[in-house]
Amino acid sequence: MTEDPKAEDHRVRVAARRREQMLAQLSDAALRVMARGGPEGVTVDAVILQAGVSRGTFYKYYDAPAALISAVGAELAEDLILTVSPSVLAYQDPAARLATGFRMVLRCARANPLLPRFMIRAGWPAFDRVPAFSARVGANLAAGIAQGRFRIASLPVARALVGGVVIGMMATLIDDDGGPESDNTAAKMLLLSLGLDEEEVKKIVTLPLPELTVHPGLLARCHSPDRAG
Repeated sequence: MTEDPKAEDHRVRVAARRREQMLAQLSDAALRVMARGGPEGVTVDAVILQAGVSRGTFYKYYDAPAALISAVGAELAEDLILTVSPSVLAYQDPAARLATGFRMVLRCARANPLLPRFMIRAGWPAFDRVPAFSARVGANLAAGIAQGRFRIASLPVARALVGGVVIGMMATLIDDDGGPESDNTAAKMLLLSLGLDEEEVKKIVTLPLPELTVHPGLLARCHSPDRAG
């Protein structure tokens, strides 16, 4: 007797939905545990207690807390890029888009200390697991290179430069927050490294920043006032 394809498809969709829900549950638990006890507090015991799941369930999805932290960091980075993208797209110039997005990312990270902590623990090359980084930032860098705005001919080098400066600034936010002015300085050095003129760069890095509307997802839950509950 041939199995009904519709029944099989239904089971696949239900299984995928359950997996997605469990991953979200574990991610939320990791956020709450880190909010209370910092990165060192994200242990298997702490996460499963917060999530209300068994140890076996945890290991079904992650082989260690570090893998969960890495996954959360990548997911937060994805949401972060999607959060700043609408404002960035208001500019036609690739340089203005890059600098504005970069500054908005840092402003968002400064507003929520959990964000840089997870992204640092996720580690390089976390951005390689962030589709929006290639789709948005990578595409903008490619456009800037094609237009001659950026003088680095290699797209991989340009991507590595941007990703490295972002991660470096995230570490700075954790240890010694220099305030918004340090964001402008970092954005300035980034654009200079890509070959722009210094006088033009000074104008670009002081463009006004719009208000953030946080992309719905893990980042929005990270911003929730009850995240440490």
